[in-house]
Amino acid sequence: MPSDGEKPKMIYCAGPSAFPEDRWQLLCLADRLEGDGYRAYIPFRDGLDALYPDPLADDPTRRQKLARAVFAFNVGRLVRECDAVLFSLNGRVPDEGGLIVTAIAAMTGIPVVLFKQDHRSAFHGFDNAMIIGLSRTFSAVTRPGQIIRAIAREIEQGSWNKNAAKLPPAVAAAVDLGLKLTEVLDGQLPLTDGGQAVIIRTILSVYDGSEWADIQSPAEQPENQQAPGKGDRGRDLVYCSGPLFCPGEVRAMTAIARALEDSGRDAYLPHRDGVEAFVMKNTDNYLANLVRPLVRFFHRLTFAVDVYFILKCQALVFNANGRVPDEGGVVEIGLAFAAGKPVLLYREGLQTTGPDMDPMIIGAMALATPAATVDRIPEQAGQINRHLYWPMDLTGETGRRSTHMQSIVRLGHGAWRIMRRIPFLKPETIF
Repeated sequence: MPSDGEKPKMIYCAGPSAFPEDRWQLLCLADRLEGDGYRAYIPFRDGLDALYPDPLADDPTRRQKLARAVFAFNVGRLVRECDAVLFSLNGRVPDEGGLIVTAIAAMTGIPVVLFKQDHRSAFHGFDNAMIIGLSRTFSAVTRPGQIIRAIAREIEQGSWNKNAAKLPPAVAAAVDLGLKLTEVLDGQLPLTDGGQAVIIRTILSVYDGSEWADIQSPAEQPENQQAPGKGDRGRDLVYCSGPLFCPGEVRAMTAIARALEDSGRDAYLPHRDGVEAFVMKNTDNYLANLVRPLVRFFHRLTFAVDVYFILKCQALVFNANGRVPDEGGVVEIGLAFAAGKPVLLYREGLQTTGPDMDPMIIGAMALATPAATVDRIPEQAGQINRHLYWPMDLTGETGRRSTHMQSIVRLGHGAWRIMRRIPFLKPETIF
């Protein structure tokens, strides 16, 4: 609980908010926090989330601008005002917008507390390793009465080093727009049922005059697509992110990696190159429940190695195909964006900027238009405005990460060095 005379600390309450029962859960969490002397930021109540999708906008460009303004507003409030994130994992699948916010928080040194009062969990009773790894304790609070104590402990923990590092250009642009919108809309928030059309016009006007509006523009001169020679140290490494739960999804992710490699780049494919390559086949065995500490250990290694390669890569491509976005991949989007890595989207079918796509995913994209086919992905990788990002290897840049993330990267590096020596232990196939 905040001490007397101290400004109440702000807690970002992330989680699903599409339906009344979702909003009720977040409001209950906020009431608990505010009753203990904290301030609570809830995007649907205190932000701009209620404006998206704009019911009056049939124009995809206008809709995308509004989505990116929502993203920037939330990121600005998160990075510059919030002292911790409380993320509710309740629901059939974790909320993708909340996942991105929580991942950005973890990468930028803002304490994260996961809360789950839900009976469903994948992976033999464990949550997805990329989600649970966002918590310093690698665990979730399961009782509402534990929340306040957990938040106080994480805020007091001296290893987070919040905002000590300079923000990457793209992140800084989003934060700047978010703070500008906060100033312009002062007194008009929280939103009410009236006057939303006027507020949207104001938001879009501020957006058009911001640096953030130019972030998704392709480079005027795409990079040379000629494939560098074998062993060329200048080859780009692209992290391939997406679902891996069935043969079709694994096949699709392999095709993405192959297209990038055929274009002269290197690809990191988790089910081929990460810890997943060693353990995914065995996690389907019911005997895994008998060695839960070992499974938890491998989940920690999975998170660590994947984070290590997110910081090492020059870009990340996310396969957004599927009825819902892959939750582990959505976390990787947030981590990559916060680390200054450009995020490309691959999606066939529905419009990427349609109401079915969370504005926090739209905001993280490096290009406004997704790749609609696998063979377009390398072309888009060459259109990224590199000066807006940090495409270099950041695994050794300790000053740009919290102590928590530094320990994760050290673990990932150590695990990777061992994995390189034992490739013969990989199963032939995960299915």
